[in-house]
Amino acid sequence: MAEFARAWAYANNLKVRTVPGTIIQPAVLSRIKDHTNAYGDIRTLQPQMGFMNGMHFARIAKIDTSEKSELLRLYTTADANPDIYFKILFFWHTIVYPGQNDWEHGAKYINDNIDNLPKYLQSSVQDFKKEILTGKFGKVKDDNIGNYIKSKIRDSIAHIVRDSGDNVSLVLDDVDQTQHLHAVATLLEHIAKYKLDNDYHLKENAPITICRLYNPDVEFAEPNN
Repeated sequence: MAEFARAWAYANNLKVRTVPGTIIQPAVLSRIKDHTNAYGDIRTLQPQMGFMNGMHFARIAKIDTSEKSELLRLYTTADANPDIYFKILFFWHTIVYPGQNDWEHGAKYINDNIDNLPKYLQSSVQDFKKEILTGKFGKVKDDNIGNYIKSKIRDSIAHIVRDSGDNVSLVLDDVDQTQHLHAVATLLEHIAKYKLDNDYHLKENAPITICRLYNPDVEFAEPNN
């Protein structure tokens, strides 16, 4: 259900944050129709007006591999979290995964694709570039934005105190740094979505057969002896 919610939210440009429920007894999930407990949570994400005005479950991202599933989790987790530091780390993870080299699969991917983003984003991308090139976390060498985000931004959040060269340590609640990080996070979001839509085709709609009526008597019935 969590993956379904993420796939639906991604395809409809909504945000979703999954919250685990509580299983009181190990056997409670053996027969869903017999489950009598309930679970509640405070709503922290407001639904968009377009959805409230009649949008239906018309689009669901096509998730047909475990790799796509993990990328979907990473992206939607970053997208729904309001914390700017968290966003940067998880959008970065989305860009790097399933690779293991932050330079090759992170910094290089950003440099190779920053100018390939959709045309309607290009004016915004140019503004983000200008802000990032101010280098509030250290020098941006040879206008290498991918390298700067990896070595200055990502590492400053991961390690807090920087120990050499022109590296700048992260200062929580600093206005200049926070504004700078918002520009970085938004650019990473665009690049992460570009990867999911173009490299993994998550913008494709899942087949209509993914949605069907649920029959607890059949799907969770006790096996025949």
